[in-house]
Amino acid sequence: MKIYKTVSITTIMANYRDKSFTQETLVHERIDKLFSEAESAFKEHPDLSKRYMVLARKLSTRYKVKFSVDQKKMFCKNCNAYLKTGVNSRIRLSGGKLVRTCLECNAVKRMNYKKNKKSK
Repeated sequence: MKIYKTVSITTIMANYRDKSFTQETLVHERIDKLFSEAESAFKEHPDLSKRYMVLARKLSTRYKVKFSVDQKKMFCKNCNAYLKTGVNSRIRLSGGKLVRTCLECNAVKRMNYKKNKKSK
């Protein structure tokens, strides 16, 4: 007759949280590394930097990790290109919005840069 060791649910959940926490930090480190590699490889090999962006997006979707605000602005969501202002992207200010255009696929992204004041 086997005797099974009883384990409380709190110890199981604590172990689960620890694993997910380390996994999340590893994914964030890997994504940061991919962004830095994409930046360094962009000048000579733009297709390689595009591949790094694809890998970073796959990691973020697979492990449900969000990009930082700065990282979201660094790539085109339409064609996965690493965006460098003046080289393959254009930034214009119009009507309280920042308009970023990818020059590879002509995708346009608009972001607010002025806070709207509520009028009474």
